Amino acid sequence: MKILTRIIIFIILGVAVVNIFFVFYPFKVGEKTVFIPPNSNAVRVAMILKESAEIKSQWHFLVMGQVFKVFNSIRAGEYEFTERVSMWTILRKLARGEIAICRITIPEGWTVQDICDLLSREKLVDPKKFLALANDSNYVIDDFKFPKNLEGYLFPDTYYFTKGTSTENSIIGQMLSQFKKKVIDGLRKELSESKYSLNKIVTMASIVEREAIVDVERPIIAGVFYKRLKIGMALQSDPTVRYALSKYKGALTMDDIRTRSAFNTYYHPGLPPHPICNPGVASIKASINPPSVDYLYFVSKRDGTHFFSKKYGEHKKAKRKYLGT
Repeated sequence: MKILTRIIIFIILGVAVVNIFFVFYPFKVGEKTVFIPPNSNAVRVAMILKESAEIKSQWHFLVMGQVFKVFNSIRAGEYEFTERVSMWTILRKLARGEIAICRITIPEGWTVQDICDLLSREKLVDPKKFLALANDSNYVIDDFKFPKNLEGYLFPDTYYFTKGTSTENSIIGQMLSQFKKKVIDGLRKELSESKYSLNKIVTMASIVEREAIVDVERPIIAGVFYKRLKIGMALQSDPTVRYALSKYKGALTMDDIRTRSAFNTYYHPGLPPHPICNPGVASIKASINPPSVDYLYFVSKRDGTHFFSKKYGEHKKAKRKYLGT
């Protein structure tokens, strides 16, 4: 009887040691990231982790998961693991819902295409779906209906998205909500006092965003462009040509300037059909109620600032001085 008791104790201890080994030993894992789809049950989660070589035994995982009540609230999403990880660590990550959070910063002046490229590289969106939504939208945030083309309205800011659960629709919705908060609501008083429509303001701001470097010059540049519009003069803004051609590097040629596009403000008078980028608050503020200026021209001084001129002759001299043309 004593021998039998010892055998039973030995078996129990052996099972306990094996369980402890499988639960706490940090095995080398297969994939560093694993996606758990929405509405996955315990068996499905165990199969995914076994197939990706995160765990060695589905049975042990299911038993331990039940013991520690992990399967009551598994959060869908992408989970990141180190090169070696124990089942205990995996169970704890699942229990806490520690899905991978992707921090994305959208700079002022980026186009919808720029944003799409970044989100696509981070594997957050399908580029075709994202662009289809951004170019033919039907978004309403609170009581504000956004235009069909969202260029100019995807607010530049830092966002936190979750891989696998953030959709193209939800990502765009977050950016538009931020635009609503920072511009529609944040600048409500200024917008109500402006004589320009929101679309005109955002379109002008997008040009100012691509022309200006220092904040102090943004209102002046906006004033120059509004004055040109008032007297029927072409805006003649290089960034609009670059947008028309998707040419953001290198000098523009005369053939570029002659491009017959509605976005070419050398060729077409007035503002382009819609914004040419997504401007920040500083450029939007500068375009709401710009100062009245005497200038009609400006040229880059190659240091981030511009030289402003009232007369074309003065402008030509400034071009020779600063650009050598």
